[in-house]
Amino acid sequence: MTMASSLPVDLHLVGPGCGTQCFPFYTYAEDGSNRRENITEWALEQFRTGYGDPSITKWDIFHYVYAVLHHPEYRKRYAANLRRELPRIPFVGIPGAEAQVGEDADAALKRRSSTDAQSSVRGSPGIGKSVGASVEERPFRAALRGKDVRALAPEDALKGDGLGRPETSAQDTRRDDSLANHPAETKKNARSGAPEGAPFQGSQVAGVPAALDTDLDIFRAFVRAGQRLAEIHVHYEQQPEYPLTKTEKAGEKLDYRVEKMRLSKDKTTLTYNQFLTLSGIPKETYEYRLGNRSALEWVIDQYQVSTDKRSGITNDPNRDEDPQYILRLIGQVITISLEAVKIVYSLPPLGIPEVNSAETATAR
Repeated sequence: MTMASSLPVDLHLVGPGCGTQCFPFYTYAEDGSNRRENITEWALEQFRTGYGDPSITKWDIFHYVYAVLHHPEYRKRYAANLRRELPRIPFVGIPGAEAQVGEDADAALKRRSSTDAQSSVRGSPGIGKSVGASVEERPFRAALRGKDVRALAPEDALKGDGLGRPETSAQDTRRDDSLANHPAETKKNARSGAPEGAPFQGSQVAGVPAALDTDLDIFRAFVRAGQRLAEIHVHYEQQPEYPLTKTEKAGEKLDYRVEKMRLSKDKTTLTYNQFLTLSGIPKETYEYRLGNRSALEWVIDQYQVSTDKRSGITNDPNRDEDPQYILRLIGQVITISLEAVKIVYSLPPLGIPEVNSAETATAR
């Protein structure tokens, strides 16, 4: 599951016993001071050199990484790796960037030193003392394009002790406006041509250009897609509601409280409560997933009244000051899901050659 937030997230956001790996744009000292960018100067230079554009910024790299992590091909192809190790980020579109079969990581790095970045973004295995987690940071690994070999970054790519940890003894990813106030491009382009068989094939997607003639065009397409994804994920409560059909049950009192919502078998209709039913949910909504379920199904599961058996404490997601909050959220999540699906299926192909099992074994 990949998501963006402008606030610290719970260590067990994805479930009990599961850690949350954070890759913030900024890191801070424990007392909230000493704000530092979390992308190294070395990595920035690798991207600028590899794509031949000195105007590439660290925010570009941040959004590029976010888009790559959402790419359907990337997620499917490296599913096994992503379950057991930190993501490794390829340089999409750069010809000849793949590592040679059989060469070790050091040789690969020397051969591709002008384009292959290893440590682009450093991540923390938890989110700091706010949840009692370890605050050690580890390098955010980037893959040599196309092969299963890992190149170590030069020491000058890492700040602090060379392990991705900063000079200060502890770090805390405190609340920051890094995503909320990132430099946004307001110009919206469009590109058609999703992969064959993908939802919204041929649809126009804001932020993705119509023509991709160069490696830099491909990089910029990923940047714009990642920027738009981050925008709708962070500002989900400001997104418009999808126009669902609302059916009120005759004879029932006006009521927007939720006890437990239920989807119909075909998942096009949602029983909100005894008073209200929502219908017209597009099937593409379920293409956008948070882990092993869709974003909408996650909301339906989490936004229900429940009582803890051991403590007797009742968890009630309803808001007395805003009775229609959950109803509004349902429509917003559908809008976000549809937009996210359009964006990720309109991304250019990764362009990474397939590796057969024999080659992979040799490379390892």
